[in-house]
Amino acid sequence: MKYKALTHFRIKQYQIITKVIDGDSIEVEDFFTREKEKVRLYGIDAPEIIPCPKLRQDEAKANLPGELLIKLGRLSLKQFLLIAPPKTKITIHTEAQNPRDRYGRLLGYLYLESGECINEILLKEGYVK
Repeated sequence: MKYKALTHFRIKQYQIITKVIDGDSIEVEDFFTREKEKVRLYGIDAPEIIPCPKLRQDEAKANLPGELLIKLGRLSLKQFLLIAPPKTKITIHTEAQNPRDRYGRLLGYLYLESGECINEILLKEGYVK
């Protein structure tokens, strides 16, 4: 399955993962400029890893206890770290019309040097929805 942007997209190459925040958010650093930026994986949602208001919303929506959702969130984080740990080089594709979320994070499809899409891998393996 290939993700198809609904609009033109921009490519940010030479990005290095500095931190995996949770199952659908990371921090990257540009190899050349050393600028850091938070990135949210576009089109997916991983369970939360700590108690927060969104966890309560997810509990109601999924009809599952928060403790279970946190365990699932930690599993998705662990899997992300196996696929793309810190220091992994990636390329980020962002939609020109929708580059950021409401928190200012860059929304992106993340590609490994092999050409595999991290978003797609996590989705196929069932760690995110």
